[in-house]
Amino acid sequence: MRFAIIALATSFAAPAFAGSSQAPSADPSVVMAPTEQAITGASPMRGVYGALSGLHASPSASFTQDDSVPSPNGNLSLKNALGLTGAVGYDYGNGLRLELELMHFGGNTDVLSFTNATSFQSNQTDGSYKLTAGMLNAWYTFGDGSIRPLVGGGVGMMHADVNMDFQAGSTPLNISGKDTVFAWQVGLGAEVPINDRMSMVVTYRHLRANGFDLADSQGTAVDVDLKTNIVTIGAMFRF
Repeated sequence: MRFAIIALATSFAAPAFAGSSQAPSADPSVVMAPTEQAITGASPMRGVYGALSGLHASPSASFTQDDSVPSPNGNLSLKNALGLTGAVGYDYGNGLRLELELMHFGGNTDVLSFTNATSFQSNQTDGSYKLTAGMLNAWYTFGDGSIRPLVGGGVGMMHADVNMDFQAGSTPLNISGKDTVFAWQVGLGAEVPINDRMSMVVTYRHLRANGFDLADSQGTAVDVDLKTNIVTIGAMFRF
């Protein structure tokens, strides 16, 4: 009898030890939370950047002497100059960048030409100029290819330091002075990515700054307007 009870108990217990005939339920799926990039649509290029470029400038100026009516006026050609420009900014990841830029360049003065002077028309000058500008720029870059066109512009202030000698007939004269005025620029170019953090950038800009107040050696006020074409080549680093 004891052996019969043990055998019967064993026959009922076996399925429990062998496992249920019902298939085990699958583990719940792991749901990954969307990343910040998926939520915001942010580009991996988004963030702070710095840029440093060499520049080549081709400036020219026009002037008016405020000593009579009509005031003598004319043009001052300036020799081409080399300089540097640096910027720090923020890339919003959607093509738009905002930056603060500091540029500096300078060179020698060339020919001073009057358009309505009675005694002489033009003279060679011996002098130099230095120009420093601080600009707030906005740039927009198109696409995400290996070459990315860009356009932009900015506004700011430009400081001029000018000192030049010339002859008015037989009279030696000098025009000099320092002044800071409003400036603006527009430009276009291209960005060429090297890796995720570094790009080469080439731009062409047209920059203008009007109303520099200078004076000649006889105390006559000279109002100068500047325009210059600038080509920059440099690198941009994202942090």
